[in-house]
Amino acid sequence: MVKNERRKHQKVIQLERSYKVTCEKVLDLMCYMSPPTQDGVKAQEEPPKVKSKFRKGFDQKLLPCTNKAVMPYCFQLLLACFKLRAFTDNRDDMALGHVIVLLQHEWPRGENLFLKAVNKICQQGNFQYENFFNYVTNIDMLEEFAYLRTQEGGKIHLELLPNQGILIKNSSPPMGLLQQEFIPVLQPSIQPADRHHTVTRGITKGVKEDFRLAMERQVSRCGENLMVVLHHFCINEKILLLQTLT
Repeated sequence: MVKNERRKHQKVIQLERSYKVTCEKVLDLMCYMSPPTQDGVKAQEEPPKVKSKFRKGFDQKLLPCTNKAVMPYCFQLLLACFKLRAFTDNRDDMALGHVIVLLQHEWPRGENLFLKAVNKICQQGNFQYENFFNYVTNIDMLEEFAYLRTQEGGKIHLELLPNQGILIKNSSPPMGLLQQEFIPVLQPSIQPADRHHTVTRGITKGVKEDFRLAMERQVSRCGENLMVVLHHFCINEKILLLQTLT
């Protein structure tokens, strides 16, 4: 039993090391790439097909040598690097936050995994990821996080703003100030044009002002080129991403 546990532990360590090496190489590659134009982003709905050749368990990916083809594959690799750490029994909000950011790519393909992340946050009762408003622009994700602040959503305590935890401790607000309710947000049948208004309306009732303003700004960013947003995420947060896998 002891030997088996040691072997498992060694395999986990080796796997984590390989993830970090992969992550580092992908992030280095990102420095030499530029995101495709907005027209190219529309092609995300039908990403280029990846040809595979299998030889005795060997999986070789063949991609066109273009930013449009390679960058999405890089996002998939990064997501694979952080998934294991994000959903282990040990809590790791940073890894979970990185996963949420990366799941925006090829949405809604990753919706089930996102809902798994939301469920984990609900079980924790709180969640801290200060880069949320820098890189999360997906309207479905915004509505879900808005809902988590409601009575129906569990009144989950979210620290999504830079230095929010420090500010809360220093200001010592009256009890309940940070947990005031949103109006219930977004029914599935609501059309995309109405969703922006609904999310904004849902966060404007009695919510802490900085969070409200930040969420409103995010709603206005929903039309941004997602490839540019994720590229900035990889470039700007390279050190943080690697530290998360340490």
